[in-house]
Amino acid sequence: MNQHRFSVKIVSILALLVMAIMCSSELKAQNLYEQYHVIAKSFGSDKKIPKLSIVNNNKVVAQFINGVEPSIQISKKAIAVCKSMKKDSSNALAVILSHELAHYYLNHADCSKYFAGNSIALNNNSVLNEAEADRVGLVQTLKTGYSSTKIYQTLLDNIYTEFNLNENLKGYESLEKRKEQAALIAQEAEDHYRIFIAANFLTASKNYVPAFIMYDYLTTKYAFKENYNNAGVARLNTAIELLLKNNPKKMPFLLPVELDGFSRLSYSVERSEATTDNSEKCKQLLQEANDKFAKAILLDKKYAFAYLNMACANILLDNPDAALGYIKDLELNGIKNKDSYTVKAIAYYSKGDKKNAMSNFELAKKYNAANSDYNLKLMKSKDSFLNFLPDFSGFIDKYFGDKKPVLTLVNLQNETKQFGIQEIKLPAYDLSIQISSKPNIEVSYTETKNYDAIKITTPTNDYYLLKTTPYTTFKSAKGIKNGDASSTLIKTYQQPKLITSAGNFNYLQYDNIIFTENYKSVICDWMLYKEIKKTAN
Repeated sequence: MNQHRFSVKIVSILALLVMAIMCSSELKAQNLYEQYHVIAKSFGSDKKIPKLSIVNNNKVVAQFINGVEPSIQISKKAIAVCKSMKKDSSNALAVILSHELAHYYLNHADCSKYFAGNSIALNNNSVLNEAEADRVGLVQTLKTGYSSTKIYQTLLDNIYTEFNLNENLKGYESLEKRKEQAALIAQEAEDHYRIFIAANFLTASKNYVPAFIMYDYLTTKYAFKENYNNAGVARLNTAIELLLKNNPKKMPFLLPVELDGFSRLSYSVERSEATTDNSEKCKQLLQEANDKFAKAILLDKKYAFAYLNMACANILLDNPDAALGYIKDLELNGIKNKDSYTVKAIAYYSKGDKKNAMSNFELAKKYNAANSDYNLKLMKSKDSFLNFLPDFSGFIDKYFGDKKPVLTLVNLQNETKQFGIQEIKLPAYDLSIQISSKPNIEVSYTETKNYDAIKITTPTNDYYLLKTTPYTTFKSAKGIKNGDASSTLIKTYQQPKLITSAGNFNYLQYDNIIFTENYKSVICDWMLYKEIKKTAN
């Protein structure tokens, strides 16, 4: 995304806050190796992507080979089977590739050699690994824009037929049983995907408590590092909000994890009139967040987001030395991240180390880290260092007052009509998932070819979403479609009120509509949303 279009870019380090959705034109244009790398990157790991090899072995469908140089093999025959499925060929390949990649990223040392099974009897651990690879792999295909869940059972049939596999392979369930399980796994993946969309929307719209309840729910189903990390991020941002309400001068700098720097305008020192001491609640949330980040790191020792977020939490827990320790651990793992300069600078500031704080703020600015311009200007605003806080609210007003973009109001009714319906709220939804009973939180959804309709139920509000699919033929009311350049969007809708960064993707948020931009500065999808507050009984 071109930096010059938005005078201040407020970003976060929420890992995979936006799913890695590809545009339909990109999906069609991908060759096998491009498709493989897109799916591999969607796992969000700093581990080296294993080499993909095409082998001429009619007894092999695909296999993950664990070793000093891990690799994944897929046979020419398996590729031919996928291509025979014509319009679903990419979806079929995505199933096979994501399954084998899941074995690698889930650290499965003991796994089946062949995607569709062979005559080798599997032990219980291997069976569990295969099921986990199925679940995780299918979720990743959805995240990368493939409609793989719909063709999974057909793909199994085709593989068994073309490879002349016995329907009752030794060490496996029967083919019919596997297809039944495939249907269940596919539905679980579809549910996970919609809950993840809902949780990400709630986080982006700063509804953090129902968001972390949803992420917690997902961690009970899928031990994804992203789910643990995002559950921690939602708690961390909840704690930051409580801290700013009670004592905004405690943390004058913007941490990389904060979504919206403009919110500091409403939390300035002069405006703060907090009367409730939420310090214990804040501490509890930060400790819970640290627990989530630690679990994410257990799943991936090189997961930069979790280290950075844990360091942020420890700064707020008045433990800057621990924060610096986590950044050191990250660096010892060979991971370089520009936001680490910001975290180190704030940690040194908290310790009273002016020299190291200033040098790291300058490095953050040099490498264009999140919120680096704001932080460096604040650091330089007074030479007295720890004695500049009486002017803090004046600095906030001056910095953000001339940078907040002029908002473009979006006509929700006109946008909704582009989806072929009159109201964003559907009369009924096909599926409903109870996330929590106390408090009552539900996610309901209906799937169509061009969009997903999602309803989020919370104790205080209902949220209605319409989210396009990668294959949508729709255009927005002002003519924006999947595959358009982000510059075209900005010319048409003007500046977004908030940009939230998530890895290689950005949320461009307007009133009632959010566009997703990929690393190529191309629009991949968009979502309409409406919030309806519930009346008190």
